[in-house]
Amino acid sequence: MTQYVRVKRFIVYAMAAVFLAACAPERLYIPVKDAITVEQLAAIKKGTTHKDDIEKIFGTPLDKLVFPNGRETWFYKDFNMKPLWIEFDAGGMVKKFNAD
Repeated sequence: MTQYVRVKRFIVYAMAAVFLAACAPERLYIPVKDAITVEQLAAIKKGTTHKDDIEKIFGTPLDKLVFPNGRETWFYKDFNMKPLWIEFDAGGMVKKFNAD
């Protein structure tokens, strides 16, 4: 095999590696300190806990869905990938939540 073929093969492999790396999905960064605890879940009261209180307890959600009628649903995950979603009414009070 000639030197030219080796260089050409190296360039093709390098370009393929760069292309595949660019197509890789972003990693979900969840700090290890962020665990959803039983105490935190016990602090959520339907109809009385406001979304400002939720943000103080759990921090900024990973994702939010905002509906035209003013309702919102916030999503959290802890370092064990345990999901939590909280649905708020138009006034910002917890309507329902689920932690699996």
